[in-house]
Amino acid sequence: MDMKKRRDLQLAYIADETIMEEQRRCRKILQKLLCKL
Repeated sequence: MDMKKRRDLQLAYIADETIMEEQRRCRKILQKLLCKL
């Protein structure tokens, strides 16, 4: 595996982590809003 491929994989992985984190945060906010209704 060359450096370019490895970097691409790492970037994809990091992006994935960030997206998951965002979704978790959004879900928490949504649940709070729903509880208040």
